[in-house]
Amino acid sequence: MLDDFKEQQELIYNILINSINNNKVSHAYLFETNGELDEYNIIIAFAKSLICPQHYTNNKKCGDCTICKRIESNNYTELNFIEPDGLLIKREQLIKVQEEYNKIGIEGEYRIYIIKECEKMNKQTANSILKFLEEPVPNVIAILVTNNINKVLDTIISRCQHIKLHKNNKLTNTLENVCNLICKTKSDKENFILKEENQKIASNIVNFVTYYEKNKLNTLIYIKEKWNDLYNTKELVDNALNLMTIFYFDVLKLKFNTNNYFFNDFLDELKIVAFLNTEKDIIRKIEILIKNREYLKCNLNLNLLINRILIEFGGEIYGNSCC
Repeated sequence: MLDDFKEQQELIYNILINSINNNKVSHAYLFETNGELDEYNIIIAFAKSLICPQHYTNNKKCGDCTICKRIESNNYTELNFIEPDGLLIKREQLIKVQEEYNKIGIEGEYRIYIIKECEKMNKQTANSILKFLEEPVPNVIAILVTNNINKVLDTIISRCQHIKLHKNNKLTNTLENVCNLICKTKSDKENFILKEENQKIASNIVNFVTYYEKNKLNTLIYIKEKWNDLYNTKELVDNALNLMTIFYFDVLKLKFNTNNYFFNDFLDELKIVAFLNTEKDIIRKIEILIKNREYLKCNLNLNLLINRILIEFGGEIYGNSCC
């Protein structure tokens, strides 16, 4: 939960935790991201802290419960996201949410809606939510998110508790460092771009990674059909792991709001995986993939290699030797 960001955003952490512990949660928050790369993970952690029964007021920390897993997979009925439909957030999108949230909730104490890029509300759209902010429904919390506070209407700002994240400068060189890490495993940086014939399995790899991120170690139950039957030679496994590495690197680039993705045709899947991982998670998985590709030089059972990788992805220690 929020403890994951205690060091990264100490001031904001203390503000949010104190509001929960003292039962002084605001009806509306405006998160100014200020270039912070982990903004939505922080906001989701805050939402979990409000919704999860293992929250701080019980002096507990969640142990990865069913509710938190549903929140992570965007499958919790009382948490909704609103984002621009094209260039703007439309008035109809907000009216629909207001109508739903005026009804009695069916789960949990709080109901939360998160408006991404709230600066993309025009004046008419913003006015449609003002009354909802002025006369809040009990236990309904609005979280508005922007990276450009200057484009948010003053009337919106004045009705929200302003939370300004600070940029985590420690991650400034992350992309370059990870790129260099990946390229160290190849003969030169030009080989980082995949050969055309390797792109044929790209779609299968995207499906596999997305399935794993949603289902975690349950993926091992179906590993034969989703991996072993498709990649049954050293060359195929090497290409597959290479593509997985590139995919996670694209996810990292997406979180940094950069362009030029190798998996440009799979932006929806990139967004899903980015939503489910922090930058540290992605870097760790890239390191695991690079390490395990080296194990292909050993006389290792190919079917066991992907098991090893997924178990390490899940945080379990598989073992240090392979040969």
